Amino acid sequence: MLGHVAVLQGDPVGAVCALQECRDEAARTDDPTALAYAVHRMGCLALVTDDMAGAQELLDDALGRYRELGELNSNVLMARIELAMAVGFRGDLDGAAAICEEVREICEDHGERWALAYALYVLAFAALQRGRPGRARELLGESLTIGRAFHDLLGSVLALELLALVTAVEGDAAEAAVLQGAADRIWPSVGLPLFGSAYYGQPRARCEELARRELGDGPYESGLRAGGRLDLDAAVARALASGPADRPGTPGRLSGPLPGPGETRRPAASRTSGRGGPERW
Repeated sequence: MLGHVAVLQGDPVGAVCALQECRDEAARTDDPTALAYAVHRMGCLALVTDDMAGAQELLDDALGRYRELGELNSNVLMARIELAMAVGFRGDLDGAAAICEEVREICEDHGERWALAYALYVLAFAALQRGRPGRARELLGESLTIGRAFHDLLGSVLALELLALVTAVEGDAAEAAVLQGAADRIWPSVGLPLFGSAYYGQPRARCEELARRELGDGPYESGLRAGGRLDLDAAVARALASGPADRPGTPGRLSGPLPGPGETRRPAASRTSGRGGPERW
């Protein structure tokens, strides 16, 4: 718990120390469940501090430990989704999508909705990177609907951030700015915006670049302020009510891939959810 709180507070050094202590204590007391969870959380920390190779290694390790324990719950599914995000950020969109399609099938079989929202987010990320903004919008709409039902602030704000970029790519810079403003209002209730991550922050930066270029600084800032007046329910309702057919304009273009491993790292804060503990089946 201490490590998790340290991540939420944007203290990666404190988080590493606490999680390493947790891992060592779990090994000393021969507690394989606690050990798997500690390794999992270290993988999450690596993910949001832009160490994608380390995240992939640690999350693979944690998933192997969960398999040995016979664990299958929403926490394990989130480990798979986080692995998919690391794989996707490293450029393997097919691999990321395959992992999340498998997670989606498991979720549908078991009626799990919370983890499904995050799997849909990763699938939307992959779709947008492949040049399919319409498909990304569909997936994000479903993710937002689930996130609103659970009042999951992190899942909702991540989906809004990515949907803002989809909207800019589809040609409506003004609406993209509003969605970014709505996300700005939510982040302080979650933690460090976009975890301080270059990888998670790149869609935000791309969206701002497209919107500022199209609108100019003044109208872009006005859009941010308008979005900042929307609470979560209003922001999600607005996002779900609109679509590309509502927006005349010239589609924008993504300006290249996400930053690669080894680029700028920044302090991180971890995700929170609107749900207590993982559901177990």
